[in-house]
Amino acid sequence: MRCTNFLDMNYLKSVYLLFAFLSIAWSYVTAQDEEKSFRKPNNGNVYVIAHRGAHKGIPENTLAAYQKAIDLGCDFVEIDVRKTRDGRFVSVHNEEVDKYTGGEYTGKVKSFTLEELKNMNIGKSVGPEWENERIPTLEEILKLCEGKIGIYLDLKEPYMEELAFIIKGFNMVLKWYGIFLFQN
Repeated sequence: MRCTNFLDMNYLKSVYLLFAFLSIAWSYVTAQDEEKSFRKPNNGNVYVIAHRGAHKGIPENTLAAYQKAIDLGCDFVEIDVRKTRDGRFVSVHNEEVDKYTGGEYTGKVKSFTLEELKNMNIGKSVGPEWENERIPTLEEILKLCEGKIGIYLDLKEPYMEELAFIIKGFNMVLKWYGIFLFQN
């Protein structure tokens, strides 16, 4: 619908504000139930989220980085989610693989198949001990994290239904808070 005059625009703004108010009111009404089911932080009163995994000296967004976050007792790992050319979900922060491969491969994640991405050595640029690290699939990450740490998905594109289906397959409880997903 195209707004042709000032009154139409005000009407749309009013509808938007009403929707926003109702959303906030609903959040307030249900907050007590959410607080009861929301897990407590592992370390005091602050939730610790390992951004791209705990990747100091470890290739980011790899199973090794996510395992390190688990070992450190973090509350959540942040998982950057992108889709491959053949429709699989992988964890890569940047839109392109160039940085991950030290320039050996170039191009957007979505232009590669999962097999092509799995053949890329993303660890050697960090150090020889990481030579075998590869770009993980979402399923590999969920298998590692299930029952050990919460997940926070950073969706680069809105694949919510597909992702929810995959996550439910790992018996993880979905709780949506904005774009956060939490595991009990």
